[in-house]
Amino acid sequence: MEKVDNLLEEMFDLYIMIQIKGVPFALSSYRNRIREISTEILTIYSLPEEKGFENIFHALTGLIELPEGLIQSTRRKLEDCSQAYLAGRIEDYENYMHYDPNLTLADIPSIQTDKYPRPIISDEVFGYVLDRLPFPLSEEEIVDIESGFVLRWNYSESQLVGDMDFKRAVEHYLVSMNRIYDQKIVWKVVDLMLEYLEKIGQWKSQIPEPGNSKIVNKPQDATLIHENENLQKKQTVVVHFSFELVIRYPEFMTALSDCLMNNYIRYHFLPETKDIWCRDYMPVHVKDNTFVQFIYDPDYLKNGWEQTKTDPWKVTMNLPIDLRRSDLIIDGGNIIRRGKTVIMTEKIYKENPSYKTNKPLLLQKIAETLEIENLIIIPKEPGDIYGHSDGMVRFVSDDTVIINDYLEEDGYSKTFINKFKKALQSHGLTIAGILPYRSFPGPKGTDSAIGCYMNYLELETLIIFPQYNLPEDQPALAKIQEYFPNKKILPLNCTEIAQEGGVLNCISWECKIS
Repeated sequence: MEKVDNLLEEMFDLYIMIQIKGVPFALSSYRNRIREISTEILTIYSLPEEKGFENIFHALTGLIELPEGLIQSTRRKLEDCSQAYLAGRIEDYENYMHYDPNLTLADIPSIQTDKYPRPIISDEVFGYVLDRLPFPLSEEEIVDIESGFVLRWNYSESQLVGDMDFKRAVEHYLVSMNRIYDQKIVWKVVDLMLEYLEKIGQWKSQIPEPGNSKIVNKPQDATLIHENENLQKKQTVVVHFSFELVIRYPEFMTALSDCLMNNYIRYHFLPETKDIWCRDYMPVHVKDNTFVQFIYDPDYLKNGWEQTKTDPWKVTMNLPIDLRRSDLIIDGGNIIRRGKTVIMTEKIYKENPSYKTNKPLLLQKIAETLEIENLIIIPKEPGDIYGHSDGMVRFVSDDTVIINDYLEEDGYSKTFINKFKKALQSHGLTIAGILPYRSFPGPKGTDSAIGCYMNYLELETLIIFPQYNLPEDQPALAKIQEYFPNKKILPLNCTEIAQEGGVLNCISWECKIS
């Protein structure tokens, strides 16, 4: 039955997400959907709930890859149990009668490949660490450290990672969760966890090989990643990222995390997201702690991409912000703001067709919603399916901007270039300069952002600036340092995510903290 197979595959995917994130089943945001699927499948086969038949689904847990034939064999077990139950043959299904309400049986036969480490059994590690710690530590503190460790462990595709890699990953995780511990304590707990895993043959400290930067066998940098009191005092902004970012691009997220943590910038992960481009579906800042949530319904996620569209209200429901609702369709990436001025592209007209005959009313409504005085509409970049302004122009000061180096020899018409510049200058903005801009096709025909330097992440005291291993990297880096002499500029290779169509501003969302 195709429907049952699809439901089983969905359940398997959800269990993988739980395992990757290292979150207990009871705390996972996927648990309700897993139970819904369980109920639906059991109903199809006329099997009662909470009588033990849920244990059939344990075959789908604790795996990284889907073994061939597993879905079909699980379906056959359901069919056999259904026939036996309806016929009253209890001896044919009594093996399933021990009901596990969490559907998380741990001692199932492992079908994992040698490529992946086996899941860590929490109680085993906990007991080993607790017995050998030379100082007192609460259960909550050990669990916090262990959670960060398990998160990094589950991301590793092999054992080619070392102790320092784990220690830094755990520190980053703890600060992202607003848990501040002494570094010596964290490192000692991690050492004991690795010691235990080495004893059971799941990890081994390795000697670095030439050219393989992932293999580390001793700390290479003893500098403190964070200083408890200074960290709390210096940060006023929390940067948020989709959890999908660290799942899909763990190495990139580690490098980005280093940039933030080494500069005392706290970051959090957003739950319930379906892609990494959180700038577009997250609310837009208005003033103080007030944000506005626009309708997120982009045309580029239609025609087969609907399953990747995030529901913003599920993401923001637990955020400590004052959230207003708007009935306008606008992506956050199409809003570049400085003070009382906002720059957007003309894509807003296409997204809100009900205002087709009254565009001034649409502009007035946007200005009132964002509480701004100056709304500047620029032409959409030719060929850009997204139509966002954050890859075209950025503010340097209240009345100064920088723009992409659009050139006629690269295919941009003189009409577009002049219209773009005039739209900015006619509203009193000075174009202080340009950043190099070259576009490259993405994989499988997708729009790539490789070569777009304008989509950097700007924070209060620093800018994380994209690099792509291109000849334009160094000239672009020199330019941004010239435009922002009072900010620290951190270059970061973004080729991996840029292939998918966006860069640093696209993947981030900030809100201030008191």
